[in-house]
Amino acid sequence: MLLVGSQALAWCYPGIARADAAWDIWVAASEHLEAAVTGTEPVVDDAGDSCSVVRSGDRTYRLRVVAEGDPRMQFFAANCDRPLLLNNEGWTVHVASPASIALIGRAYLYAPRDWHRRIGEYHQLLSKLKRPIGNAAERSAYEALRGDLLRRLDFESDSDFNMRMANEEFFKDFKYPWLRVHEHDDLHHTTCYDHTPLYQTLKDDLGQAYVPKSGFDQLSHRDQIRMVREECYALALERVLIPAADLGVPWSENHAFQHALRRICTTLARGWFRDFAIDHYAEVSAYDTPFLDVYHQAVKAGKLTRKLLQITPEARREWLTDYLGAQASKDREAAIDATPA
Repeated sequence: MLLVGSQALAWCYPGIARADAAWDIWVAASEHLEAAVTGTEPVVDDAGDSCSVVRSGDRTYRLRVVAEGDPRMQFFAANCDRPLLLNNEGWTVHVASPASIALIGRAYLYAPRDWHRRIGEYHQLLSKLKRPIGNAAERSAYEALRGDLLRRLDFESDSDFNMRMANEEFFKDFKYPWLRVHEHDDLHHTTCYDHTPLYQTLKDDLGQAYVPKSGFDQLSHRDQIRMVREECYALALERVLIPAADLGVPWSENHAFQHALRRICTTLARGWFRDFAIDHYAEVSAYDTPFLDVYHQAVKAGKLTRKLLQITPEARREWLTDYLGAQASKDREAAIDATPA
């Protein structure tokens, strides 16, 4: 058995866990603890996995069975020499190292559930650890877990994701036909830092959606951060702020930005761009453009015009109500209130 989560961190960083925080324990299927985990009501934990809750004295244990062959089993081996958790159940529970907990947390940052709280905790822990994080066994376990999660999460989100196509083809597949009242690239041009959005300066073929990593790597760190922010500005406006304004629903600029950043870090982007956004979350979050005001000024000056959508205003309002309700629900599941307003 392996203790992970905040109670495990408290062994090295006292006070980091709330006194009433649950004790999150991974249980190897080979340990045959059916008596402990059966007959209890299953719940979904912060990572979105099903687990069983066992209460004993003043402790609440969340037990998650890890099947043989699951990549998480590698973390059991990597922590087999760690200290044991004292308990009254007779369980042999190793306490995972802070490095293991950080690496597990990093892998799960591809999943949206409770994301805003988890990414804050991950970067807080990261600031306490030496580089490189973990030993060779822990890093190997992380790569295995990361690969498994990406295969499952990306397949569930969009198994045919590909940017090596013409811009028209890439944007044609947009699944919210009544959402965009402006061309996506027009929002980029309106809110970018200079006259041209940074992603366009990197393309070797302006007619394709594909942006090469080699060009991104040659940017200064400041411009790399700015490029992620520019995508957040356009997405926040398109996906949340403009439709909310059309409905007369209040929505803060910062929460819209965080909504967009979460989408980039989880289900909307892939590969190096998503990883860069996750790893530099704190810097990206400290955005420095009042992009909502910039958008309003552009509309007022006639620099942005609305498209004519083939839907009646009444029907679009009904569609937008359902759409924004779904976005608000996803934000609550992702704990967006864990971010500064």
